[in-house]
Amino acid sequence: MHMLIHRILALRCFCCSMISLACTSPKKPAAAKKPAEKKAPAKAAKKEAEQEMILQFGGREIKEKDLYERIQQIWIEGYGKKAEELKSLKVYVKPEEFTAYYVINDDVTGSIDL
Repeated sequence: MHMLIHRILALRCFCCSMISLACTSPKKPAAAKKPAEKKAPAKAAKKEAEQEMILQFGGREIKEKDLYERIQQIWIEGYGKKAEELKSLKVYVKPEEFTAYYVINDDVTGSIDL
């Protein structure tokens, strides 16, 4: 019997809200809408820390960025490809040989002198 009363009250509350009638059962107060908070631009676009790798050996300095640029130039000028066609680039630096070996798009291989 107790369950039946709860179901009737629940049904009545549902019907009341559907036809906009006042319901006799207690309702929770509607949550007050807060105005949209404006986010600070610094949080919206989180800037990564500047990174740079420099390899020093035998009195020389080689920047990672310079190696990538040189290999990309080989891809464009040496192979006659477009920059957009370079999908992946792996570089293996062997300072003891003064050489960097590269693999482009898991297919093209080569090396450059450091």
